[in-house]
Amino acid sequence: MPEDVQVTLERWKVLLSAAYEKKAGEILLAAGAPPMFRIGGELVPGGKEVLSEEVLRELIFGLLSGDQAEKLKQDGEVDFSFGIGSLGRYVASVFRQRGSLSIALHYVPWQVPTLEEIAFPANIRPLLLSPSGLFLLAGAAGSGKAATWASAIQHINENRACHILTLEDPITYVHKHKKGLIEQRQIGSDVPGFEVGLTHCLHQRADVIALSEFRSAEVIQSSLSLAETGHFVLAPVMARDAVASLTTVVEVFSPQEQPGMRRWLSRTLLAVVAQQLLPRVDGKGRAVAYEVLLATPEVRGIIASGNLEALKDAMNRGKVQGMQTFSQATEEMKRKSLIA
Repeated sequence: MPEDVQVTLERWKVLLSAAYEKKAGEILLAAGAPPMFRIGGELVPGGKEVLSEEVLRELIFGLLSGDQAEKLKQDGEVDFSFGIGSLGRYVASVFRQRGSLSIALHYVPWQVPTLEEIAFPANIRPLLLSPSGLFLLAGAAGSGKAATWASAIQHINENRACHILTLEDPITYVHKHKKGLIEQRQIGSDVPGFEVGLTHCLHQRADVIALSEFRSAEVIQSSLSLAETGHFVLAPVMARDAVASLTTVVEVFSPQEQPGMRRWLSRTLLAVVAQQLLPRVDGKGRAVAYEVLLATPEVRGIIASGNLEALKDAMNRGKVQGMQTFSQATEEMKRKSLIA
């Protein structure tokens, strides 16, 4: 190994070791600033050394493959993931800003958390083993929904003898075959895009399709079609709550298409689980608050009608069926002295 590559690798090990010891969920590196760690939702300096453009460039290109370096040159940004021994995996995003390079890294432990460990609502877990339908996970950036998505996949893998196919950009948690057979496809290297990957799911005999993105009209339409024809589809939506997630999905389409999409969504939806991370009262990290919307006959009718704001009232009335709003969830967490 060339000496400069060895030096770069050692610098990464020192940096990632410091982040691991401090339980940093994110690392942000920019020229002219020290490494920054996000710990418990707060951004703090991870050291005193101010990174120069030259040092930062060496660190970044020490991680990139030839194809990734070429994509960065062409597009000005590139996303990828990597793992370093016991330090876990990281999802990285390299991008240009003001003529220099920056990198953001998100920590991913080797061990996929269980649904019990993340306090995922117990009454909702059986729905993850449904033979068909659409299950949405909602949350804002940094809400932890990527970990919940991986935990849900692991739960299916452990409890259902089925063929699970994931489409990820990039691959985060690495899964092993358990009761199910799981195959993880990396967008860009294993398959050109989500649209192409979904097109071939039928030929690949997938029972469960898990997407790391659910944004484009083509992806949404293909997913609904698969959910309606005997497949279980698990997908995340970038939205603050359950109602906003459905609005986000529908508004991808033109006003003329939206009534039909709402009816289609009402037929295929199983549930929406939204989440937020809130500071624990004991100072030990953050706790997850879940909002749950179940596709009961009443909820399906509301979605089809287009009056999505009425779903809040349906959730408030549906507690006996297992539904809950964020307000109800946080009140219960306060009662248990989890949050202030």
